[in-house]
Amino acid sequence: MSAFGIIFDLDGTILDSMSVWNGVAEKYLGTLSVVPESGLSAKLDRMSFAEGVKYVRCTYLPDRTESQISDGIFAIIERAYRYEIPLKAGMGEFIEKLSLAGIPMSVATSNMKKTACAALERLGILSYFSHIITSDEVSAGKDSPEIYFRAAKLMNVAAANSWVIEDAPHAVNCAKSAGFKVAAVRERKWAGEWGNIARLADFSVSRADDLKTLYEIISN
Repeated sequence: MSAFGIIFDLDGTILDSMSVWNGVAEKYLGTLSVVPESGLSAKLDRMSFAEGVKYVRCTYLPDRTESQISDGIFAIIERAYRYEIPLKAGMGEFIEKLSLAGIPMSVATSNMKKTACAALERLGILSYFSHIITSDEVSAGKDSPEIYFRAAKLMNVAAANSWVIEDAPHAVNCAKSAGFKVAAVRERKWAGEWGNIARLADFSVSRADDLKTLYEIISN
């Protein structure tokens, strides 16, 4: 078993993609002339994609299948992942350096696997990760640590010595409570909660230069 590994979140951590997801369910419902509840996006943020689709069907579209809803939402976001979404500042260099150092890495995401892989491949970093694990595969969102434990097991690394790199407050709290070391990445969406997130994490990344310091901590 390797001493440790790195488990990356995707959206808001590796990818500067949160603006694509903000309001995507509302946009989809709008194409069907359905008025969503206030705060729908915040509610869906805590769910896996499959859980979110089920919620939308049960709450708004009982006459549509989950597959139809999933396809409709995916059509809105697919183009952005395949052609547009960039890396967050400094992440490409950081991930490449970790790979060159021989440190095992995986991605744990609430996104869909084909979407995640399409973006990572376009950006030239897919090969650096041994595994891409989704919340759907573990049947749990990131209020549960199951996805992190699955990633550690697949990489054959010791969970207690591994780092989880996340941006969302509930995910940072979940990984930390499960015994992982956690690096929190500042994301505009969670700006109002950044102080609490940074205090909870073992390390906080507010700007690209902080990744250089994190690399030194991880690699030594």
